[in-house]
Amino acid sequence: MSSHRDDVARFAAGGAPPAAWAMPGTRAAFVKDPWARFGWLMAVIWLVFLAYPVLALIGSDASTGWVVVGWVALGTFVVLYVAGFMYGMRHGRLGGPVAPRQWVTFALLIVCTLASVPAEGGSALSFLPFIMSFASYGLTRLWHWITVIACVTVTALCVFLLPGGMNYLSVLAIVALLGTVNTVSTWLILRSSEADRLGLELATSEGREAVARDVHDLIGHSLTVVGLKRSSRGV
Repeated sequence: MSSHRDDVARFAAGGAPPAAWAMPGTRAAFVKDPWARFGWLMAVIWLVFLAYPVLALIGSDASTGWVVVGWVALGTFVVLYVAGFMYGMRHGRLGGPVAPRQWVTFALLIVCTLASVPAEGGSALSFLPFIMSFASYGLTRLWHWITVIACVTVTALCVFLLPGGMNYLSVLAIVALLGTVNTVSTWLILRSSEADRLGLELATSEGREAVARDVHDLIGHSLTVVGLKRSSRGV
């Protein structure tokens, strides 16, 4: 809370209008968020789970052409995911407007996943947790729900309807668990952001009250001086 008040004081001292104090990104000039620089490490660490598609491509029985497509799709997926994650950490805000490039990245991630199916088969389901997380933290709340429901449904259909699908039952468990975790964590983040916004509004209100008191005191002192001058003249 004190950091919010300090920021308000700095903006006020600089002559910024109160409406600008609560604008997204206004604190960036004074506070450097380490996640904006190092948050991409989170995305890179989780890429270890793409080992399953890699192993599937190595042992794939598909034609050489589809295997090549699978490798290209996998590499493209990694680049898009990390780049999109970094952009979202630096320029995005959960619950805020979504940049057009993030929608394009989301669509391309889905295309890469579909292109991997002929060579990887059920192992392509391993891409879904990444797509879910990208939608949860990089897109709107509506698309979080759409993506979670779609990924859980697709995974469940593959597990229970396709031959050998039970081999991917663990993937279904991971997808369902991750959907729950993303839902809860993003909800908590949104609540925290709302609390920060309310705190900033409170600090702004307190700043206005302080200015009003100062003006009131100044006017009072001025009137006192005027009154004393009049009294001295009368004497």
